[in-house]
Amino acid sequence: EELKPSIIHFHCYGRDFWLLLRIALFKGIRCIHSEHWSGLLSINHSRLNALNRCFIVNYFNKVDLILPVSKILEEGIKKLATKANTKVIPNIVSEASSSNQKIVSAISFCVVGDIVFSVKRQDLILKAFLNLPSSCELHFYGGGPDLRALKVLCKEKKNVFLHGRVTNKEVLQLLPNHHAHIQFSAFETFGIATLEARKAGIWAISRASFGSSDYADSSVFMAENLNELTNSMTELMTLDKTSVNNFPALKKTKIGREIELCYNEFN
Repeated sequence: EELKPSIIHFHCYGRDFWLLLRIALFKGIRCIHSEHWSGLLSINHSRLNALNRCFIVNYFNKVDLILPVSKILEEGIKKLATKANTKVIPNIVSEASSSNQKIVSAISFCVVGDIVFSVKRQDLILKAFLNLPSSCELHFYGGGPDLRALKVLCKEKKNVFLHGRVTNKEVLQLLPNHHAHIQFSAFETFGIATLEARKAGIWAISRASFGSSDYADSSVFMAENLNELTNSMTELMTLDKTSVNNFPALKKTKIGREIELCYNEFN
């Protein structure tokens, strides 16, 4: 007997999804799609070739329900596929760990993410940081295509540290050891590292255009250009440790329940 699921859940668009969706709909199976791909942000639409755009529009107009991770991603999807049925369901913000917390005397900033200058802009973060006193520290966590170039830029900087790629579990353990986290990407569909930093009880610098800005509190400084980034870092140097934000609306039980309710609509 043929197995026929009640619902198929697709995650993060792939070109073969178009054909799989057609098969599912032909068999009368309802389909839900969750999405966090930054290629669907309005700012990146010009990078889509005509054929890929055609597949994307057709797919998102026909899938039963799309769950973008943020409002800004929802806007990008609906700009492409005007008939798309969407409901924003944000990322789960994991619990930070204090088991490896150390006493750090220096004002320490950290950056978490793949080393890709064109997107994550670690080179600009370094440029802003070099305006601060040498008593401050900057720590980069992550690997990627521009890691070697970043090593060259940091070669003679005794207060800048490159730790390479680390697991998410390690990141959550390391965050409380720092004074602030910096996320200054060209774009982010969500920007979960900012909220993980706040859940770890440290300051954060982010950008208002990121999806996570909908959940940012007063301990998140917004910096849209290099001057604002430098000024935010300079101000954070003068501030004492901030409080923890547990983000109850972004706990796994809460998000899991929201997804379950979406499933129930089609059963």
